[in-house]
Amino acid sequence: KMPEMWASLAAMAIHSRALDTVEIALAAIEEVDKVQFVAHINKQPDDVLKSAELALFCKRPDEALNILLQNKRMYRAIKMNIRLHRWNDALDLATKHQTHVDTVLAYR
Repeated sequence: KMPEMWASLAAMAIHSRALDTVEIALAAIEEVDKVQFVAHINKQPDDVLKSAELALFCKRPDEALNILLQNKRMYRAIKMNIRLHRWNDALDLATKHQTHVDTVLAYR
């Protein structure tokens, strides 16, 4: 095995959004947690959610939130803030849009 080759393949596949190839390449270098997250991304029902989760995977959480907000996915944006433990941002977003404030408070 050549882990450098597999890692390079994974990086190129992420860039081209070939998530099945990303999964295979990451599995080859035994990055189990990343394989599981890519599988989670693949299970998302539409491209907006996949794009947001992929941005999160690439360590661009602000871009992920912007994708959700631009596509009016308020609940998902609030939940992403909660997952990232950005409690104040989640509450600000919920109160600004007057929705899901109870969700934020329940998770907190």
